[in-house]
Amino acid sequence: MDPHNGHGVIIANAMVGNGPAFEAPQGLAVETTGQVLVVDATLQVLLRVDPVSGHRTVLSSTTMGHGPSFLFPFGIALEATGQILVLDSRGITRVDPLSGDRMVVSNISVGSGPLWHNAGGLAIEATGQILVTERDALPLVPGGLFRVDAHNGNRALISR
Repeated sequence: MDPHNGHGVIIANAMVGNGPAFEAPQGLAVETTGQVLVVDATLQVLLRVDPVSGHRTVLSSTTMGHGPSFLFPFGIALEATGQILVLDSRGITRVDPLSGDRMVVSNISVGSGPLWHNAGGLAIEATGQILVTERDALPLVPGGLFRVDAHNGNRALISR
């Protein structure tokens, strides 16, 4: 979207660029190179999109990179190191931006502390710690904000 005139341009879709067509694109982030990262919940992939050509390449999926696969990914954030964090229905996964390899940062088996039940968003603090929002999880249980240690996956509830 051009902030001066309000005109928008389609960067990528089935008619613009080539590569896997989006089915359910969710979260997005922009790398320092200007490339756009998009997670697709239906395809269960992390895509890298060239913002000029619209070309889409799979960066990480069950067939690209090693490690646990995504399960309905919807959140994404970039660490200062360039590593990519993906939030899916099971937890947080760190993705190597070159190989697409995946490593669990925090989930039911990795890290300790309270778990969120219906994650909504993902962000990284200036300290490098990870923040996760939780939508209303269960009847009578309001949403919350969690802090996750980026090194050991331990979780703490900050606010509910």
